[in-house]
Amino acid sequence: MGLKIIYFIKLSLIVILSVVILGSVEGAPDQPVLFTFAFAVCILGIRFLWSSAMRDEKMIKKRLRISRRTLRISPKIKRAA
Repeated sequence: MGLKIIYFIKLSLIVILSVVILGSVEGAPDQPVLFTFAFAVCILGIRFLWSSAMRDEKMIKKRLRISRRTLRISPKIKRAA
Protein backbone atom coordinates (compact mmCIF):
# COMPACT_ATOMS: atom_id res chain seq x y z
CA MET A 1 0.00 0.00 0.00
CA GLY A 2 2.83 2.39 0.86
CA LEU A 3 4.51 1.78 -2.47
CA LYS A 4 1.38 2.87 -4.34
CA ILE A 5 1.23 6.11 -2.35
CA ILE A 6 4.88 6.86 -3.12
CA TYR A 7 4.22 6.03 -6.78
CA PHE A 8 1.33 8.50 -6.98
CA ILE A 9 3.35 11.17 -5.17
CA LYS A 10 6.11 10.79 -7.77
CA LEU A 11 3.59 11.10 -10.60
CA SER A 12 2.13 14.21 -8.96
CA LEU A 13 5.60 15.76 -8.68
CA ILE A 14 6.19 15.05 -12.37
CA VAL A 15 2.99 16.92 -13.22
CA ILE A 16 3.92 19.81 -10.93
CA LEU A 17 7.39 20.14 -12.47
CA SER A 18 5.85 20.08 -15.94
CA VAL A 19 3.51 22.91 -14.95
CA VAL A 20 6.47 24.87 -13.59
CA ILE A 21 8.24 24.51 -16.94
CA LEU A 22 5.17 25.64 -18.84
CA GLY A 23 4.58 28.51 -16.43
CA SER A 24 8.13 29.77 -16.67
CA VAL A 25 8.08 29.98 -20.47
CA GLU A 26 6.28 33.31 -20.25
CA GLY A 27 9.09 34.89 -18.24
CA ALA A 28 11.87 33.36 -20.33
CA PRO A 29 12.59 36.44 -22.47
CA ASP A 30 12.97 38.64 -19.37
CA GLN A 31 15.23 36.29 -17.40
CA PRO A 32 16.87 33.77 -19.71
CA VAL A 33 19.47 32.58 -17.17
CA LEU A 34 16.83 31.86 -14.53
CA PHE A 35 14.66 30.10 -17.09
CA THR A 36 17.57 27.95 -18.26
CA PHE A 37 18.41 26.99 -14.69
CA ALA A 38 14.78 26.23 -13.79
CA PHE A 39 14.31 24.29 -17.02
CA ALA A 40 17.41 22.17 -16.41
CA VAL A 41 16.45 21.42 -12.80
CA CYS A 42 12.89 20.50 -13.77
CA ILE A 43 13.99 18.26 -16.64
CA LEU A 44 16.50 16.44 -14.44
CA GLY A 45 13.87 16.06 -11.71
CA ILE A 46 11.30 14.73 -14.17
CA ARG A 47 13.79 12.29 -15.65
CA PHE A 48 14.78 10.95 -12.22
CA LEU A 49 11.21 10.74 -10.97
CA TRP A 50 10.01 9.07 -14.18
CA SER A 51 12.58 6.27 -14.03
CA SER A 52 11.93 5.80 -10.32
CA ALA A 53 8.16 5.70 -10.86
CA MET A 54 8.56 3.08 -13.60
CA ARG A 55 10.61 0.90 -11.21
CA ASP A 56 7.90 1.32 -8.58
CA GLU A 57 5.24 0.36 -11.12
CA LYS A 58 7.14 -2.83 -11.97
CA MET A 59 7.44 -3.68 -8.27
CA ILE A 60 3.71 -3.09 -7.74
CA LYS A 61 2.86 -5.36 -10.68
CA LYS A 62 5.30 -7.99 -9.43
CA ARG A 63 3.76 -7.94 -5.95
CA LEU A 64 0.29 -8.15 -7.45
CA ARG A 65 1.30 -11.17 -9.54
CA ILE A 66 2.82 -12.89 -6.50
CA SER A 67 -0.25 -12.22 -4.35
CA ARG A 68 -2.58 -13.51 -7.06
CA ARG A 69 -0.43 -16.62 -7.43
CA THR A 70 -0.52 -17.32 -3.69
CA LEU A 71 -4.28 -16.82 -3.61
CA ARG A 72 -4.64 -19.28 -6.47
CA ILE A 73 -2.36 -21.88 -4.85
CA SER A 74 -3.62 -21.67 -1.26
CA PRO A 75 -7.03 -23.41 -1.83
CA LYS A 76 -5.23 -26.32 -3.50
CA ILE A 77 -2.93 -26.65 -0.51
CA LYS A 78 -5.91 -26.64 1.86
CA ARG A 79 -7.62 -29.42 -0.12
CA ALA A 80 -4.48 -31.57 -0.13
CA ALA A 81 -4.22 -31.38 3.66
